[in-house]
Amino acid sequence: MTVSSPPRDQPKSSNSSQNTNVIVGFFCCLGLLLCFAIIALTVGFSGLLRAVKLSAPTVATSTPQPKTPEPTLTQAAPIHETDLSEAEWPIILLDSFDTNKNNWLIFTDSDQSRNIRNGKYVWSAESPPDSFGVGYPQWPPGSQEVSDLYASVEMKAADKTIDATYGLVFRDTAAGYYFFGLNDKGLVTVEKIILNDANYVLIKPSETATVQRINTNRISVVASGSHFVFYVNDQLFGELYDDTLERGYVGIYIGLNSSGASAEVEFDNFSLQAPDSVPH
Repeated sequence: MTVSSPPRDQPKSSNSSQNTNVIVGFFCCLGLLLCFAIIALTVGFSGLLRAVKLSAPTVATSTPQPKTPEPTLTQAAPIHETDLSEAEWPIILLDSFDTNKNNWLIFTDSDQSRNIRNGKYVWSAESPPDSFGVGYPQWPPGSQEVSDLYASVEMKAADKTIDATYGLVFRDTAAGYYFFGLNDKGLVTVEKIILNDANYVLIKPSETATVQRINTNRISVVASGSHFVFYVNDQLFGELYDDTLERGYVGIYIGLNSSGASAEVEFDNFSLQAPDSVPH
């Protein structure tokens, strides 16, 4: 007779274990979903930032370039000649034009007239036909070249002065000269004229309250080495540095800037002082 052993008991599953497994699985899945969501959001936000950066307009920047120094124009209180140390320099030439003792040019032709009349040197000029402009520097015969200088002159332009300049010329040589004066509109200017080359405007025509349009104006220049200082009616107008021309003659000037230009100017009380010359 065969005796069989009774069957072993099989492990029974409990409902609590099953519930625990389901909850753990749920939270694992939820954690994975959250991780994927965070990664997706991060990647999307970074891409958005890159897109904004790429689409944003760029602003060009430039490195500031150094500016070329410009002449200094100044409005100052009136000065007196004795305030200038250059006023102590020897007087080379002083002419009130009561007579023609210094032998300034006197003549009349079709384009010009230069005469001494009523204690003034009266200079009229008309531009030659088809002229692009012409300048007339003048100084007395027997003048000598100077380097450092203090020069001044009084002048008054008539209404017929059109497209013209007039004033002082200094350091005039065969190479060129400097001009300081007024134009027909009452603007003050400084130029450097290099013959057979070009006219260089060192101070462009500038307005100043010191100019008296219908009256006499006195202009003065002090040149010391390459430093030039300019005065209008005893007030400081401006200054600059230029070392192109080192010495030359000093006198008066009329410039006609076009074929239709004309000028009539009365000059008076021309003076020149310099430290390195013998009085004329």
